[in-house]
Amino acid sequence: MRNIGPKESRKRLAFGIGTFIVTVFVLVIMIALDISRWWRIVLFIPFMMATIGFLQFKEKT
Repeated sequence: MRNIGPKESRKRLAFGIGTFIVTVFVLVIMIALDISRWWRIVLFIPFMMATIGFLQFKEKT
C-alpha cells in the first residue's frame, strides 16, 4: 500500500543513495588512515540510515 507520492519516494531514494556514498567514502578514508576498527563501528548508524531510505523507497512507505 502506497502512502507517499512519487516526489517523496524519490527524496527517500536520494537520501539512501547519498548517505550510502558518503558513508563508503568515510570508510575508505578511515581504512586508508589506518583508524582503529572500533572507531569504524560508528559507521553502522549512517549505513543503517541509508538502508532505511532504500527500504522506504522500495516499499513506498
